[in-house]
Amino acid sequence: MVRQTRGRVFCEEAVYGLPERYRDDIRSARLVANPGCYATTAILAGLPLVAGHLLGSGPIIVDAKSGVSGAGRKVEATYLYSELDESMQAYALKGHRHQPEIYQEWNRAGKLSNDFIFVPQLAPMNRGIFANLYAPLKKKMTAEALRDVYVSFYMREAFVSILGAYESPEVKAVTYTNHCQIGVSVSASGRQAIITAALDNLVKGASGQAIQNMNLMFGLDETTALL
Repeated sequence: MVRQTRGRVFCEEAVYGLPERYRDDIRSARLVANPGCYATTAILAGLPLVAGHLLGSGPIIVDAKSGVSGAGRKVEATYLYSELDESMQAYALKGHRHQPEIYQEWNRAGKLSNDFIFVPQLAPMNRGIFANLYAPLKKKMTAEALRDVYVSFYMREAFVSILGAYESPEVKAVTYTNHCQIGVSVSASGRQAIITAALDNLVKGASGQAIQNMNLMFGLDETTALL
C-alpha cells in the first residue's frame, strides 16, 4: 500500500519530458518522465494540428515504422535483425502502450473527440522511426498554408525541422542526431493532412532527449552536447 501511494505521488510530481511542450516545467522539475520514440515522433507530428484547432471530424491515424532497436532488447526471433531483414511486420495490433500517452498529450494541447488509430511496425533498419500521420482538416487547406502553421509552431525549436511542402523526411538524415524532421502535405482534396516525421529512436527518442531534459534541469544551454 505504501508503494502504491508513493507511486501516485511520483506520477503527480513528474513532468512529461517533452521540451517542445514543457520546457519551463522541466527547468524546475525534480522528476522528469522521458518520452519514448514512438510517442515523441507522433506527438511532435500532431501538436500543431491539435493546438491550432485545425482538426475536423474523423479518425487520426498514425502508421509508424521503427528500426529493430526500437522494440527493446528481447531475445526472440521476431526481434532479431537477421529475421527482420528483407521483411516487415506490424505488431501490438490490440493496442500499443504508447497509444494512450500520445492521445493524452494531444488532448492536453487541444481537446479531442477524434478516434485514434496507431499501428506500429518493425522495419528492416537498425535504428530510426518514420511515422505517417493522417488527419481530417476542419476546412480545406493548401500544403503551403498548413506548413506555415508548423513553421510558426516550431520556429524557435533547435531540434525540430520543418521541410518544404510535400517534402518527405529521411531516416538517414536524422540518424545519430537529436533532430526530428517533419514534412507537411495535404491530400488532393485539401481536406486531409498528411504529416510525415522521422527521428532516431535511440537519440531524440531516448538518450538524446534525456540529455536535453537534463540540460534544462541543470540550467545549461538546452543544446549542450547535442549539436
